[in-house]
Amino acid sequence: MNYSIIYENFILDRMEKQDFVGYGEKHHIVPRSLGGTDDKENIIRLAGSDHFFAHRLLAKIHGGKMLQAINIMINQYNTLNRFSFGHFREEYAKYMREFHSGENNSFYGKTHDKETRLKIGRNQKGTNNANYGKKHIFSEQAKINMSNAHKGNKHSEETKKKMSEWQRGKKKPKVKCPYCGLIGSNSNMKRYHFEKCKKIA
Repeated sequence: MNYSIIYENFILDRMEKQDFVGYGEKHHIVPRSLGGTDDKENIIRLAGSDHFFAHRLLAKIHGGKMLQAINIMINQYNTLNRFSFGHFREEYAKYMREFHSGENNSFYGKTHDKETRLKIGRNQKGTNNANYGKKHIFSEQAKINMSNAHKGNKHSEETKKKMSEWQRGKKKPKVKCPYCGLIGSNSNMKRYHFEKCKKIA
């Protein structure tokens, strides 16, 4: 049985069902222990039972560290059944939300000072980042399929509003295209100019 194909098809199927309602867990499509990153393209939201099933497939495919991961999940929650695991995780997540919300949270009412935020930022950059230099191990076709699965997704009006408020007042650096001379925001210039203008020039 080709578990790699089963896993790939399973992930692609769940990518088309990301609008499911209810409890979900973050899953790294390519595990970090196998070179996966925290990029959004490598992360998918899965129901608790699906998350357990995904890790069982990864254990079948890769063994080693993936066997350790599924063994921890089995021993921690004392189950081999993906659905009982999913139910337990939902109940546990509900409890943790209630226990750590509001004044029950040890960080309630506190904020990091500027120096601490800068220190945290520095510790996540370059070689200090756990994913520095790591690459995806999926095939090029699999990457295309995953990319296509995300196309057409639209942000809700509430999400757009939050994004707009977050960006308001921020200084956006301007860059100049060395080939056409146009000046614009960094992201747009890299997307629509630079290499594209180079081919025309």
